[in-house]
Amino acid sequence: LEREVFPKANARALNRTTRKLRTQTIRTVAKRMGVVQRSVRTRASMSAATEARQVATLRFRGRAFNLASFKGTRQVSEGVSAAPWGNRRVFRHGFVVTINGARLVMRRHKRGGKLVPRMPIRSMLGPGIAKTAAEDDLRAERERFIRSEYPAQLESQLNYLVSVALRRR
Repeated sequence: LEREVFPKANARALNRTTRKLRTQTIRTVAKRMGVVQRSVRTRASMSAATEARQVATLRFRGRAFNLASFKGTRQVSEGVSAAPWGNRRVFRHGFVVTINGARLVMRRHKRGGKLVPRMPIRSMLGPGIAKTAAEDDLRAERERFIRSEYPAQLESQLNYLVSVALRRR
């Protein structure tokens, strides 16, 4: 009976483990980067496992965040004070601007080591989600989580689906 229900139980266990892993990774990455979890969650996607395709994937995509996305970003006399990676520092010559309703931190472009008088300007970027999530210590933490969580989920799903199948007979 367990062999009959194993594909379904395995897919369900993979999906539950991946959902829990996504939550944990979003929390960890957001805390490490110094951004709100919502901005990390919007750039995380999960594809679920099925009985036919026994693989669940979790992806983090997107470019680096503008400095305005970080908690407590503000204009100061020397430039912009922001806290990417949780470390507050002043980014000289930066300024906060609103373009099309979006708050951004920009900087005048340098040419030959000197700041250009007015234009062009470029955005100032901090860390990216994909790069932060791919760090070795976070990868090791994810592997540890999967090794502890997946067997428990699989056992639970097998017990549940076997009991449902026995009730039907």
